[in-house]
Amino acid sequence: MTHLGRPDGQVDEAYRTRPLAERLSDLMERPVRHLDDSIGPAVEAAVRAIKAMGISVLIAESNLANATRVCDRLYAIDRGEIIFHGRPGEVFQNAEVIQTIRG
Repeated sequence: MTHLGRPDGQVDEAYRTRPLAERLSDLMERPVRHLDDSIGPAVEAAVRAIKAMGISVLIAESNLANATRVCDRLYAIDRGEIIFHGRPGEVFQNAEVIQTIRG
């Protein structure tokens, strides 16, 4: 698996999400369980298990292919503006999303 900050699977501490978990717990007044810094098989399984319990999960993921595997609804944001919202299977049919990905 490769991911921002994980060339060849190596972890770059600068991209860790763990420090955000405590702050998010404070803001939500609920415990936040740290899963992992990128979507992979273990995270996908955990998200599915959490969703099966009727709990919503918010994921920020820069890799749309990864996001489409675990999301029921997807929002694509470019420069602070929502350019797509809908079902994951529809995102790659959206011309604006494709143009944004290609640059």
